[in-house]
Amino acid sequence: MMTKIREKTHIFLWILIICFIALIVIEWGANYSDIARTNRGIIGKVGGSDVRYADFQAAYYNQVQQTQQQRDGGELSESELESISDQIWNQVVEEMLLTEFIRQNEVTVGDSEIVYNLRVNPPDFLRQNPTFQTDGKFDATKYVQALNNPGLAKQWAQIESILRVQLPFSKVQSIISSTVQVTEGELRQEYIRRNLKLDGRFVFFSPAEFKVDEVQVTDDDLQKYYDEHRDEFKVKETARLAFVSFEDKATAEDSAAFFERLNDVARQVREGKDFGELANAYSEDRAANQTGGSLGWFSRGTMVKEFEDACFNGKPGEVIGPIQTQFGYHIIKIEDTKFFPGKTRASKAADAKEPQDSVRASHILMRLSASQQTIETARENANGFYETARDEGFEQAMAKYGSRQTLKADTTTQLTQNEQGMIAGFPDRLRNVVRFAFSEKVGATTRPHRTTFGFTVFHLVEHNAESVQPLEEVRDRVRNAVIEEKRKDLADQKARTVRSRIQSLNDLPSVDSTLIVRDLSKLTMTAGLPGVGRDLRLNSAAFQVPVGALSDVVKGNRGSYLVEVTARDEFDEQKYQQARQDLKRQLLSLKQQRAYRDWLESLKKRADVEDFRADFNL
Repeated sequence: MMTKIREKTHIFLWILIICFIALIVIEWGANYSDIARTNRGIIGKVGGSDVRYADFQAAYYNQVQQTQQQRDGGELSESELESISDQIWNQVVEEMLLTEFIRQNEVTVGDSEIVYNLRVNPPDFLRQNPTFQTDGKFDATKYVQALNNPGLAKQWAQIESILRVQLPFSKVQSIISSTVQVTEGELRQEYIRRNLKLDGRFVFFSPAEFKVDEVQVTDDDLQKYYDEHRDEFKVKETARLAFVSFEDKATAEDSAAFFERLNDVARQVREGKDFGELANAYSEDRAANQTGGSLGWFSRGTMVKEFEDACFNGKPGEVIGPIQTQFGYHIIKIEDTKFFPGKTRASKAADAKEPQDSVRASHILMRLSASQQTIETARENANGFYETARDEGFEQAMAKYGSRQTLKADTTTQLTQNEQGMIAGFPDRLRNVVRFAFSEKVGATTRPHRTTFGFTVFHLVEHNAESVQPLEEVRDRVRNAVIEEKRKDLADQKARTVRSRIQSLNDLPSVDSTLIVRDLSKLTMTAGLPGVGRDLRLNSAAFQVPVGALSDVVKGNRGSYLVEVTARDEFDEQKYQQARQDLKRQLLSLKQQRAYRDWLESLKKRADVEDFRADFNL
């Protein structure tokens, strides 16, 4: 076995090298072809350097094809395509910025570092290669044998070249990460946060106890609150879009052709044509098609009702359908059945070992959808509409195309900037459309976008800059906020009055019998309070109160509190020391990742990055 593995190692290594170079093309947008060097436009700029459309497009379509292959060739939605575009764009920007940082700061990798990483610290793409694994884990013996094999010198030279490209990036990350430390105080505080608990009691002084009409609010109060909270009254930048959709749904002709094809396939099955061949040719259930459409044995309750009813009422050898379910239309062939008289669902549920009624069947799944001609017609009409709207105006395009077919223009609600690309009324993620809405001038029109409703053209009709609402427009809102603050102050005053008259919560009934004492059981630093909810100010204060003592008044986010601690876990130095190393590794890893991402984001913010993807509809 080992001999065969050694004989094939050079093949695995060549495959590994090719795949890794392909990964670099996809992740870093590297240019490895003469075609990509052809100047087909600039899709962006990073720090003054051009991001060429051809390079970006090659990486983009590579990733699209990979994703489609993972989906068994299924078409990707507009939102998925936009997500891939953003992923590739971010990778390209980061790689270009890091490359420039490496050049400016002369980050280099010597031969000794290459050798060290190959022999002592092999990178993940080598560790994860099946050639060097046993039972799914990295096998150092296999790796060293391949490393010392003189017949593989050429392949290892290629991998050394890969490392010379890869390691400077890893080195930068290590440099940034090395600046991060976890202090002893942070470790102890995190241990307390995760592990220590307390028991006790508390009283909540709620602002809701005080009626709104008991609170006096002056104009000066309103002006003061407004001046101190101006940021709360900012109105975000907004836009509004008009849009029109050219439907790409199945037409009557498409439906007629589909049902003719569906019934013809059912006829061929009944005439005895090989079911597996028909499934491979026509079925859209790609998983089942790998076994000739077979679904194997299944029991009651595992399929949708319409499908299950048909199968469990069928006989071996019978062809059923077409029947419709939420997934499409099914032609079913019953292979075999097993029925157990007298068994009920209740008895079978009580004992998993009880035999269950079951059926072995195969199926062909066909879905009604628009024909390619219908889709292309909708696409052409949408493109024609866009060109007319761009050249003559949106209203003229509506007049021209509205006379030919039923078109209805609609408008979105006020749209705000959002990274998710969400537009009210559309289930799709439309990042490029949102980007368009906030980067173009009123009157601009987008190219057609594929949406749930067909090919949709968007037109920018309104764009409002960020502003601060004047006090008169938000007077009621400000007044409500001031009233709430004053009610909290009244609750706090009441808490202080009560605290001045008691030494323990046991004294509370003699002072105010309406106040409720609530129990705290196993309270952690982050747990919610019973009957109140989360108020971390009280949690933090409770861990500072001596056991058996009554706290001073704690003014929290929800109201004010008095808390009495009856028992609290003490800090156990021995348990802490046992957990310390694992805890430190966890915190250090999190802080290092955060530090590197923050550094990279700051690098992006400082850089002059221009994104022209919308011009290329990418």
